[in-house]
Amino acid sequence: MKGIAAEVPVARVALKVSEAASRPRRWRDDASTNCYTDHFGRNGMKQVMPWLLLFVLLVSVNCLADSTDSAALFKSKCAMCHGPDGSAGTTMAKNLGIKSYKSPDVQKQSDADLKNTIVNGKGKMPSYKALTPEQVDGLVKYIRELGKK
Repeated sequence: MKGIAAEVPVARVALKVSEAASRPRRWRDDASTNCYTDHFGRNGMKQVMPWLLLFVLLVSVNCLADSTDSAALFKSKCAMCHGPDGSAGTTMAKNLGIKSYKSPDVQKQSDADLKNTIVNGKGKMPSYKALTPEQVDGLVKYIRELGKK
């Protein structure tokens, strides 16, 4: 009797192991977790994808708007003193001694120097610290374009 009783538990363990091997394994049975299933439900990626695409679209449109808005930003912040074409032909420019963007003195300045002047001001020029780095970069590019015209 002793030998038969000893074999029964082994047979039960072997049966349980073979049953577990034949069942399809689900993700949740593992100790690791699936972040999409845990946070967003069964169709998590399907729910997240439209929002991700919307975010990418808005960011790209915003970047394009910044590049086209450099001219408008120049007109609103700079043109009153530097003139609409950057030639410093306004009365204000003559009274303040502002140089044209077409002059070699302005064009030989580095981009970093122009950015510093825009952000911190120079002489009687006010500082524009509220501008984003992208806006300042756009203004520098626009100033370079005006210098070529």
